[in-house]
Amino acid sequence: MDDPALQDRVARIERRQRLLLAGLLLPNFYAAGELFGYWTAGAAAAALAVLALVALVVVSRRRAGDAADGAT
Repeated sequence: MDDPALQDRVARIERRQRLLLAGLLLPNFYAAGELFGYWTAGAAAAALAVLALVALVVVSRRRAGDAADGAT
């Protein structure tokens, strides 16, 4: 993916996907809160947020490593 226009397009698509996911999280949290209770839903959401953060760090480090390997 050396083409800057393609990289920009992929970045826009990724931002759009994140925005859609963020828009879907709030109604799902509300539904889970009504079903299981807000304390339980909040604890589950916090646990999922920590897992997502760890996954984000792992993926970003792998991408950085792949980019460094391709540069040599």
